[in-house]
Amino acid sequence: MDIEISYRSCKNSLEAFKKVKEIITPETVSEKFGIDVNIDYYEEALVVTAKGGGFSVDFTFSDSMLMGKLTLSFLLKPLRSKIVKSLTEQLQTIL
Repeated sequence: MDIEISYRSCKNSLEAFKKVKEIITPETVSEKFGIDVNIDYYEEALVVTAKGGGFSVDFTFSDSMLMGKLTLSFLLKPLRSKIVKSLTEQLQTIL
């Protein structure tokens, strides 16, 4: 996994999923990063999938942590560490 974040303020995976679903929306991503993204929320499986121009990211929620897998296009691969760092920092503040 590219991203692993232990929950600090969330008690369990469902609470963490609901926080991410509430705060990370296509509109907020578009405002913050200036990109169009399609986000699917699968509450039964506790999975969030986001896809946009040249990237996709899948977040899975376990009992104690969020795990994320980032896939980038060839052009975005040089920015991988910056993207992972930015995602990790944003998610740590809400989880």
